[in-house]
Amino acid sequence: MTINFESPGTVALAASLICLLVYLRTLASDFVSFDDTFYVLNNEAIRQLDWNLVVWAFTAPMANWVPLTHISLAVDSGAQTADGKQDEYMEKTLLVVDNAQPVK
Repeated sequence: MTINFESPGTVALAASLICLLVYLRTLASDFVSFDDTFYVLNNEAIRQLDWNLVVWAFTAPMANWVPLTHISLAVDSGAQTADGKQDEYMEKTLLVVDNAQPVK
């Protein structure tokens, strides 16, 4: 039996299996929090989604320059309710926007 690596499906399957084998051991790992306290929990700048946040995200001296991540965290923080749960309306809205694909 020979494997035809000229077929796109075979290449995709082989790449998927390699990725699965490489990352399979991470299922047994605990959650690691290297910088969540700094970037998310204690970051007052992302608590409010406004123009000041956008300016701060693109100009703040950070170890990693990740302005879109900070803006995304602010959007996510704004979708949280007082009890820490995701606002269902916002979650559904983002899901619809994310899945809206133009039909060709």
